[in-house]
Amino acid sequence: MEVGGYSMPTFSSVLIRQMWEEHQQECDRQDRIIEAQMQAEEELREDRRKYPLFYWKELTSGNP
Repeated sequence: MEVGGYSMPTFSSVLIRQMWEEHQQECDRQDRIIEAQMQAEEELREDRRKYPLFYWKELTSGNP
């Protein structure tokens, strides 16, 4: 539909754009969660190297 020479977005295109933006936001949220999990795992590995006696039970049970 054109108004004054400009193409007006249809309801479906607006809905699709909104759904796409929501999808992108969800993907970004999941990416942040994954990055936080990876950071936490790396910090735990560093702590295990720095403070092995604190993790002695894990070390002796064979569960790294």
